[in-house]
Amino acid sequence: MTLPPTADYLTDILPAALILGVGLPASFVGVTAPAVTAVDQDDAGVTAGIVNTAQRIGSGLGVTAVLVLASTVTGTAGYLSGIRTGFAAATAFALLGCLLTLALLRPSPLGAPVTQRAERSPR
Repeated sequence: MTLPPTADYLTDILPAALILGVGLPASFVGVTAPAVTAVDQDDAGVTAGIVNTAQRIGSGLGVTAVLVLASTVTGTAGYLSGIRTGFAAATAFALLGCLLTLALLRPSPLGAPVTQRAERSPR
């Protein structure tokens, strides 16, 4: 899908920007919350820091990889073809991430009681 030459911000760009603005933070919380609650309370801060660092480094590396792929294809096939190839690769990696999440996610059995973590004794 491409923007028409007479694209209007309110009708052509803003709706997608709003979806991105709501969806991206929701996905970050959806990743961070399970990681932080899966560790002891003493390690929650370090865990949150590691998850956030991995998100930032992964974003930087992902954008770099897409741009390198796009520029490689652009050199032989043209600018739009390079951009399409880069976004297709990013989409493929996103789908792979979704599939791996569904395959590796281990939900707790329905009706299982939630147990509280044992309190640690003061040191």
